[in-house]
Amino acid sequence: MEDYLAHSAKMEYPAQTYLAHIQGVDMRAVQYAKDVEQHAKYLKNELHDIVHDAACLHDLGKLETENQMVLRGHGHDQRHLPINHVDAGSAVLVKNGYGYAALAVYSHHKGLPNMQAESMRETAIFRDEHIKVRQHTDSVLSDLLQCHQSVFLTETCKEEQPYPGEISVFIRMVLSCLADADHTDTAVTYGKAVESELPALRAEERLAALDQYVSKLEGDDERNRLRREMYLVCRNARINSDFSSCDSPVGSGKTTAVMAHLLQQAIKRNARHIFVILPYTSIIQQSVDIYRKALLLPGEDPEAVVAELHSRVDFQNYNTRYLTSLWRAPIVVTTAVAFFETLASNRPSALRWFHELPGSVIFIDKAHNALLLKLLPIAWNWMNVLAEEWNCYWTLASGSLVRYWELKPLSQVGMKHPCVEELVYADLQKRLMMYEKGRIRFCFQEKPVTRKKLIEWIHSAPGPRLLIVNTVQSAAVLADDFLKDLADLMWNTYQLH
Repeated sequence: MEDYLAHSAKMEYPAQTYLAHIQGVDMRAVQYAKDVEQHAKYLKNELHDIVHDAACLHDLGKLETENQMVLRGHGHDQRHLPINHVDAGSAVLVKNGYGYAALAVYSHHKGLPNMQAESMRETAIFRDEHIKVRQHTDSVLSDLLQCHQSVFLTETCKEEQPYPGEISVFIRMVLSCLADADHTDTAVTYGKAVESELPALRAEERLAALDQYVSKLEGDDERNRLRREMYLVCRNARINSDFSSCDSPVGSGKTTAVMAHLLQQAIKRNARHIFVILPYTSIIQQSVDIYRKALLLPGEDPEAVVAELHSRVDFQNYNTRYLTSLWRAPIVVTTAVAFFETLASNRPSALRWFHELPGSVIFIDKAHNALLLKLLPIAWNWMNVLAEEWNCYWTLASGSLVRYWELKPLSQVGMKHPCVEELVYADLQKRLMMYEKGRIRFCFQEKPVTRKKLIEWIHSAPGPRLLIVNTVQSAAVLADDFLKDLADLMWNTYQLH
């Protein structure tokens, strides 16, 4: 008898057997769930039991004779299976009272449904929407189970218990484990991914490396003294709540100071990942450059340690790109859009990395601008749930932070009020702000001058300078003048030597 198949042969890759796929998905999904359970408030083995039940039966319908014919390519020129292969697994699980597992199987391709509408379907809950499909599935279900048991002996776990916490986050966690395992196993089968072990967070060692990096930064003027004080205050802050805030101006060294604090919290909480959520790709690129210089340990691949995730990033290695884009790197730097879309999504393609969040330390810069005001309450609720039930820690920062969780208009929609501790004490914050106000001088010319005189005047000013003119054309002409002036300077210097 030929082996049952789960995936057809494709190009140079052979077909994958049903047994190999079920075993691969089950192994990965259970491991993901076990990693999550280490940081879950209400779970011991319940999550990996649910995920195991779902993984074992998620592709049961592929054993249908017509589906097998297509998978083998016997006279069928079809890209899609003729019979819904999801309905059989969810039918078995619904029948036996495994609701969470049934929902995961039902959703692992199409996404999570509207639960209110789904509950009104009564006996058809988590089943195909067409009655004829359901009737056909029911008529062959015992045969499919017999085939399944002949190659993979499935023992269902103990009866599911209602989850006592926030159910919307929990069911996303279940689906995330299954969807990621399913996608990953398939990608490996078709050579689209190479599973390699990513570096661990190793927070203590990275904090020591960061300390050494900061100690070598030059300068003993007032600005650098304030930055060093800022670093030490954040590094040594004793925060005992799940939320902290950092209100300090641009130029105060938040990039390294907050990272030192995040590493301290990661040590305290035995965290798996550090997430840095930034507003703009340019800021992400600058921050990633600093992190890769400051946090790498000997022999490590920078892209594997600090994942830079946004639309414009250029990965040097495809395998690193695949793994880090799944939030598996120890330090992940990404945009607010990508991060909060994952929290809000019902789609398996986005949710598949959601299970990496439990046990993470998360920094959101420009926190009050990360989302539209109307979206902040629901996001704030998710953040609190992830803190209370899944051991996540949050630091919210900005150069002029709006503490939106304290706003009276938002209190009317039931915003939670956890303890949000301040990282930077008031006196240091005041001194940082005073220095920032005096650091920038606005200079202007009241009378018209020639371009040559303007360039000479700009060169005579100390420190970094920014020239603001009223048109793009003026900026282009002056940029060309500066370039020619620089070329003349270099030529004169060359002749002197």
